[in-house]
Amino acid sequence: KFSAQTLGDLSMELKGTVKGKKKTFNPLMIIDGDERIKTAHCDCSFYIENKLYKGPCEHMLAIRQAFNKTRIQTVQQ
Repeated sequence: KFSAQTLGDLSMELKGTVKGKKKTFNPLMIIDGDERIKTAHCDCSFYIENKLYKGPCEHMLAIRQAFNKTRIQTVQQ
């Protein structure tokens, strides 16, 4: 599950819950108007070890993909 909220500077805040095999993760991303990651956080070990130096974790990518999927469906209707 995820939620998206538009911020004042045309940024989007994406946050949600992603269920793993043993744990539920809580990623949060803020993307700018050009859809670049401004800031992000997750409570998984990949993010804790690497921050964003090796790119976003799979949980951030999952909420981003869910967000993009809902946007595509909205445009097609």
